[in-house]
Parts: sequence; structure tokens; C-alpha cells
Amino acid sequence: MNPKIADFGMARLVLVDQTQANTNRIVGTYGYMAPEYAMHGQFSMKSDVFSFGVLVLEIISGQKNSGIRHGENVEDLLSFAWRNWREGTAVKIVDPSLNNNSRNEMLRCIHIGLLCVQENLADRPTMTTIMLMLNSYSLSLPIPSEPAFYVSSRTGSISATQSWGNTQLGGTTSACCATCSIFGLMETSPLFYMSEITNATNMDQFNQVLGNLMRNLTGIAASGDSRRKYAAANATAPNSQTIYGAVQCTPDLSGQDCNSCVVEAFSRITTCCVGKISGRVAAPSCNIRYENFRFYDEPTTADAPAPAM
Repeated sequence: MNPKIADFGMARLVLVDQTQANTNRIVGTYGYMAPEYAMHGQFSMKSDVFSFGVLVLEIISGQKNSGIRHGENVEDLLSFAWRNWREGTAVKIVDPSLNNNSRNEMLRCIHIGLLCVQENLADRPTMTTIMLMLNSYSLSLPIPSEPAFYVSSRTGSISATQSWGNTQLGGTTSACCATCSIFGLMETSPLFYMSEITNATNMDQFNQVLGNLMRNLTGIAASGDSRRKYAAANATAPNSQTIYGAVQCTPDLSGQDCNSCVVEAFSRITTCCVGKISGRVAAPSCNIRYENFRFYDEPTTADAPAPAM
């Protein structure tokens, strides 16, 4: 048998000679998406290489990428793998259930996984090269650099802020509970946020228009049914700036929990994005986004009572 991991749910056709493309609609799971796609909508074959690298490290370590707890310390998988690789303790990454396998083979897989999650897509190998690396031990491997989204561990949680072009990225990560039921539960951690570094003109009025827009969208999303809790629309800020916004909750949440989740997410705007021309805050149960360009397909036109935010 030759098992394969495949999912074409978000596949996209490109031209025969096309190696990369852009999209205004970012879909996927944070932590597996390459940074250039998560922040700028730029995708290519190297985007899949990044996701593959995360999966390799998950398989070798037996850990999810969202958080590894060591006593009071919590660390994301890429940081955990890079720290141990840099300190010469890469064997600590390997799942104990794999100890009967070749140590050199495990270390080589970790090495390849780290090469796949490099921040600069030009530094990531192609899948053809990865196949050669996995099948030929005579092929020497380049030394990996610090991976994308690398952060140092802290007590209780992980926080990070990075810059990518004109974008700032940050977030918090907490440990996961593999046996917990999450259906119908509001979760606001781990949290992911990012924003443009460019400030809006007439910041106070911009923030007021943004707040009113998000309050209205929150009311619409929270009033949705068990199939859909989503709203998108736009508003005009000073100097004819158009703000496009969207709010979404997982449909299993109650209206009250959806409202509470979005309110919590919006409060983080003051941490990451206040006065910026675009921003995004994503939590497991909800996410909000605003941009100076239209990034959604169909705006919501119905009005709904605006909750306190």
C-alpha cells in the first residue's frame, strides 16, 4: 500500500507555465498556511511545500502544530523544532513511539521539515527535490534558517509580532486539549492577528466608522442560524476611504457567544491594528477582518441591531 495525504477542497487551476498567483480571499487553517499566503494572498507551489513541512514535523513529533506544553511553558511546533535543532537536541523532537526507527532517518526528516517551513519561499525546496532528499541519503542538505512564525517560548502562552513587507503579524498560542469536546464552545485562544503598518488618514474618524461598521456586522452575524453566522459590508471613512469589513463565527455558537467572541476579537484591534488601513483578528470560534479593498464575494445588505462592542 502507498498511503497519500491529499485534499483538493481548495485547489485552484493555473496556467501551464504559471508558478504563482494572488487571491483576495484567504481560506485555510492558520499554522499550516505559508506566510506569504496568509498575509498577502500570494500562493505558489512553495505554499504547499510549507504546509507539507508542518505535516512532516507533526508526524515525526506526534504533536499538533498549535501548542506543546512543557510544565508551565507552551511552545508552538515550529519554534520547538527549531530551538532543539539549533541547540543540537533534535532527538527531543522525535515521538517516543518512533524510537525503534533509525535515528538518522528521523533527524533527516526533521531537517527536511525545517527546510520546507523557511520564511523565504525561495529557500524552500521543490517537492521534486524533497522526494530526492527523502530517497537519497547521498544528497547533502542545506542548513535551514529560522523558520517562519518562529517565536521564543514564554510561561503560560506564546506571543509573537513579526513584520512581513508592509504587514505586521502576531498572536497568542495556548496548549490544546485532545480529548475535549469543542462543539458549541466559544474559544478565543489561540489568537492570530495581523495588520498593515500604514496608518489611515484622519485616524479618529476612521476608527469611529470602523467601529460602527463592525458593530453592525456583529449583529448580523450573531443573528445567523446554525448553518451560517457571517456578515460582510462596507462603509465610507473620511477622505472617501472605503472600509470593507467581514465578521464570521463558527455556526455551532449561540448568538450570544458569537457576539461575545467577536467583541473579544475586536478588542484586540487596539493591540494590533488601531488606526491601520487594514487588520485581521482570528480565533478558533470567530474572526474579523477589514481592508481598504473588497476581499469578499457578496456583501450583506440586511440590517440588524448592533450589539454593544
